[in-house]
Amino acid sequence: MSEPAPRPADAHPEDPTLRRITPVILRGGLIVAMAFVGAGLVRYVGRPTEFATQWRLLVTGARHPPAFSWRAEVEAALRLEPRGLVLLGLAVLTATPLARVLLCAITFARARDRTFVLLTGTVIVLLSVAIVLGRIG
Repeated sequence: MSEPAPRPADAHPEDPTLRRITPVILRGGLIVAMAFVGAGLVRYVGRPTEFATQWRLLVTGARHPPAFSWRAEVEAALRLEPRGLVLLGLAVLTATPLARVLLCAITFARARDRTFVLLTGTVIVLLSVAIVLGRIG
């Protein structure tokens, strides 16, 4: 058997907390998101005529979608409305990698690794700007 290649003297050992928590965050976020989206899709299947009617009205221009509000969507999800459930699942799915980046930033800050704190901070700022710009339209 071959031995692993030796690490350079200045290499930092991988943070065991980061290695342990990262899969939990990614897997947990995916499972929660799948549960919300799946529940929403099941609810849509239970109301095919309602969905088809709403779709037809939107496509023909007879109805315009309501203004988006996270509060309204979360309330809709709590009422088990399909759209609210699906959107909440997509929000969790979107937030999952962001949570991982935040965990990395915290880990690097605790290790006083300024370079990686700066890099992960930049990623967080860019993601935040993209979310805000996407929200503005």
